[in-house]
Amino acid sequence: MSNNPAFWSSVGFWILMVGLIGDLVIIFVPSGRTEKILATIFTLLIAIGVTVEHVADAKRFSPWNIDAEQQKNMVRKLVPFAGQAAVVWMVYGESEVQHIAVQIGKVLQRAEWNARVTGPGLSDGAVELEGIIVKVRMGADRLTKDAAQILVTSLVDASMPVRGPLIVEDRELEAPIMVMVGKR
Repeated sequence: MSNNPAFWSSVGFWILMVGLIGDLVIIFVPSGRTEKILATIFTLLIAIGVTVEHVADAKRFSPWNIDAEQQKNMVRKLVPFAGQAAVVWMVYGESEVQHIAVQIGKVLQRAEWNARVTGPGLSDGAVELEGIIVKVRMGADRLTKDAAQILVTSLVDASMPVRGPLIVEDRELEAPIMVMVGKR
């Protein structure tokens, strides 16, 4: 199952639409027991759709944050890879981007990674980035690739919009693992 709030918002919307279309179709059903049953089913679908969309949108548009419990879980998963070198790079200097980049950097440092946060980077719009991308240096050893994969998985578990790990040319990265944080 997807942990992406945008996905669940869309699911809620389409459940709502099925309920509304069903209610519209009921207009042509003769009055009686069948009409009442269908009206109840489609009204429940409308309520479910609105609820799913509302909950997803509340999460989707709330401040970007990794809560204390999520951070603790991330550290626990990342500690086995202590000593990994990583850079968390802010593509934009906005406060929300800075906040999440610093949180990720602190998680990595608590997991005893050799991590630092840098940026803001190309805030002039030269690079458009939404969400988080984890990159791994081409030619990195198996442990580094595994560490990057666990980092991605732990960010997904914390409901972060993350892609990767992507393997890239050596010259593109300041460290074997690079976490690029863009706008949400």
